[in-house]
Amino acid sequence: LMMNLYITELLVQLCRYKYTFKPVLSETDRVIYSISKYISLHFRDALSLNTLSHEFGMSESHLSRKFKAHTGIGINEYITYVRITNAEKLLRETELSVTEVADRCGYSDSNYFSTVYKRIKGIPPQKCRQLG
Repeated sequence: LMMNLYITELLVQLCRYKYTFKPVLSETDRVIYSISKYISLHFRDALSLNTLSHEFGMSESHLSRKFKAHTGIGINEYITYVRITNAEKLLRETELSVTEVADRCGYSDSNYFSTVYKRIKGIPPQKCRQLG
């Protein structure tokens, strides 16, 4: 009984800490978060460093430098990662053709999409679907 009470007290304290602790985000953190959220919402669109720099009101070189310094990967690499991750989900969960998946993930050329997919995932998109 005492052990259960101690565990309950610990959980209550952790919950209180969770709701009182508010991490302080720097301005750079907020901008990088906003950029990544924007990419996640618009990965189907034609995204480029130029598009993002206009959207977030900063130069291409500044945005590129800040994003890479903060995340460890380049912005184009991140866009590709988001697109391929969403493509994998569509391939596994739908019956859409590879061409349709490519189009829904921002690739106008399904052959290029297949090349990128294979480079990132190690298997062609058709094989991903077969593996389920």
